[in-house]
Amino acid sequence: MCVSRTKLDDLCQLFPQTAENIKRKALERRLRFMQQKNLKSARFIRKREEYRERHGDDGTTYEEGLKDFHSDEEPESIQSQKEDMKQYLSKLNSRIDLLVEALKKAEHSIAK
Repeated sequence: MCVSRTKLDDLCQLFPQTAENIKRKALERRLRFMQQKNLKSARFIRKREEYRERHGDDGTTYEEGLKDFHSDEEPESIQSQKEDMKQYLSKLNSRIDLLVEALKKAEHSIAK
């Protein structure tokens, strides 16, 4: 199934919880992909062996020491989360205003 980016953005705005679930699943898949990529790469294997030679067997693994090393994801900033919430609340308020106006018109037409 294919959906255009604009449609997906619209749907994510309408259903923010679903958007968060999609984002979380995508990040989980990306993490698994990056882990597999790292484990299969010759550079990673060479670096792991160098680490083991230098540090011996001290109980920590090379993977644990470098768990965030290959991540190319930007950390989420609290400021951007606040801005997203402000935008969401603004859109919600505008929708509520439309509903209130429609109710007022309906009440006015019923009263006549």
